[in-house]
Amino acid sequence: MNWFNIEKLDQQTYIISENQHWEEFNSYYLIGDQYNLLIDCGIGIYNIKKVLTKIDNKKTKLLITHMHWDHIGNMDKFKEVYLSQKANHYFKNGVEESIDSIRKKVIRDVDKELLPTDFNLEQFHLETSNRGIEIEEGNIFEMGNRKIEVVSAPGHTDDHLCFYDLSNDYLFAGDLLYKGPLYLNSDNINLKKYLYSLNKILKKYNDMKCILSSHYDPIINIDYLKDIYKFILKLKDEGKYQKGSGLHKKGEYKIYL
Repeated sequence: MNWFNIEKLDQQTYIISENQHWEEFNSYYLIGDQYNLLIDCGIGIYNIKKVLTKIDNKKTKLLITHMHWDHIGNMDKFKEVYLSQKANHYFKNGVEESIDSIRKKVIRDVDKELLPTDFNLEQFHLETSNRGIEIEEGNIFEMGNRKIEVVSAPGHTDDHLCFYDLSNDYLFAGDLLYKGPLYLNSDNINLKKYLYSLNKILKKYNDMKCILSSHYDPIINIDYLKDIYKFILKLKDEGKYQKGSGLHKKGEYKIYL
């Protein structure tokens, strides 16, 4: 059974999707001359490491955008885990959401026939450890053939990072942006920081070729980001960019606040 769907963005960049899960999660495998990078490691129902080694079995470092459960299900499979200081706090002490709540989400709406024969929900857990390696804005991963820059992008969560491929002009956006209705109404989202992060990325990386999202359709063009940003600015000017103001629509765009 093929749980993971694998697509090539280019000869050295793979999109690894878990489309049979309701989160429709995307991880990104970046092939380097010296080592490989995996950006986020997915749900954790299946071992993503086994998929990676079939593509390219070079040493792989794991980069974490933020510590939401759907991004970190396979952290224990990787020797080197890189994340923000705030994310590392959760890695050391555990995430805020209860494991019972997470377990329900892990198997929500998943056909039982799709689960591994040895999958035991009661044994499903998220690793807590002191082995995280902290990274910050401006740090560069030198892979030989490409350079990946760390971008601090709080808003969706305070610990959120994006990663920018300086060699190919790709933005690996995590949950900063995804296609479909944009949910900015959850408790952990800071609207001021979110808007700041969008503005910073648009100004600094205005030559980006594409945005690569952690959910749903993986590839987003920069015009989509620009339109969302303009829409949010309009809502802000109208005094509507605040939680509790409800659903806002503009053409194909929907924002929940």
